[in-house]
Amino acid sequence: MRGEYKKILAILFLIIAIGVIVLSGIHIYFFKALSSSYKTIIDFAAYALLGVATIEFIAFLFKIYGRRAHVGNYIKSITTIFRVFSYLILIIILLNFLKVNVNGLLIGAGFLGVVLGLAAQTSLGNVFAGISLLSLKPFHIGDKITISTWVYPQIPPTYPHDIKYVSITGKVIEIGLIYTTIQGTNNELFYMPNNALNQALIINHNKVNKKEILLTFEINANKDFELFKKELEGRIKKDSYLSKVVLKHSINVAFINNASYGVKFKATIDKENEGIIKNKIMGYAVKLMK
Repeated sequence: MRGEYKKILAILFLIIAIGVIVLSGIHIYFFKALSSSYKTIIDFAAYALLGVATIEFIAFLFKIYGRRAHVGNYIKSITTIFRVFSYLILIIILLNFLKVNVNGLLIGAGFLGVVLGLAAQTSLGNVFAGISLLSLKPFHIGDKITISTWVYPQIPPTYPHDIKYVSITGKVIEIGLIYTTIQGTNNELFYMPNNALNQALIINHNKVNKKEILLTFEINANKDFELFKKELEGRIKKDSYLSKVVLKHSINVAFINNASYGVKFKATIDKENEGIIKNKIMGYAVKLMK
């Protein structure tokens, strides 16, 4: 893909170089006999055409990138913004070429830009945050991600859970100009502002193959812990499936009271089969607690 982009950029520079050479040749060899006013008009038309061709060619590159990266809607918006600013710059250059005083126009445009920038500060922040996400690529469309806000709040551990993060987990549906759309585990849609997403803690589940699980069991005090641990490890070892996917594990006492005690089971597993693994281990543990 990079090789194709390099070829396209090389073609772009070649077109610009040829355009400059042709314009120079036209100016030197073919229009010596013409008056200066005709030369100015012809040069103006030639530079205008070259500028339009360059802008449209770069917009075409954006379109190709959008198709390859599967972010066509996002790139379409970026391309529109690029065209607006590029054509404004081209118009100012051409007016200056015709020796039109553009100082007042530039001052007015600068003042208007400041006003619009202040008025649309949040929206522009989301746009630039979206560009940052698109270039850094912490995730792609189709990835399963977990998002926690920039303050990274935590819920203290309570039985039978460990520390939890306040977060949103789902599949990335679309990276838009202002929002990134995420489909939750219950098929709900979350529209996360790009600026907030750019400052959030992001866990990309598609970039890891293993996951750590935590299960906690409350066992009657009459049940010997060492016996329970030995029996549970034996069941996992004899299970042809669990013995392959549970890479490493630990079984420890989590808490003790008068009537029972808690057992914490930690294991590193294959993330693709988390539900199956948890159900099988919990099933063995329930049978052993009786």
